[in-house]
Amino acid sequence: MWAVNNKHLTSYYKTIRRKRIANLSDGTVTPENIALLPKEVCGICNKKLDWSTPKNIHLDHITPIALKGEHSIKNLQWSHAKCNQSKGGRKKK
Repeated sequence: MWAVNNKHLTSYYKTIRRKRIANLSDGTVTPENIALLPKEVCGICNKKLDWSTPKNIHLDHITPIALKGEHSIKNLQWSHAKCNQSKGGRKKK
């Protein structure tokens, strides 16, 4: 709801995030490398991922970009959408 009421800020925040990712990228995040990531279990809760509903699966930064995590293949994992959203801008414990 916040995003709907604040479209101008949403666009601004997305632009900042894209720039931050570009500055933190090491060039290893490619479709080919993403395809090689383990797809069996969630990187956060370690439960099985259900690929029959791919909208419920996210590509997650292990160390969030907000915490200066790299945008690199070694910092990415597949996760349930709920797990990723509940983790937010925090690092996995």
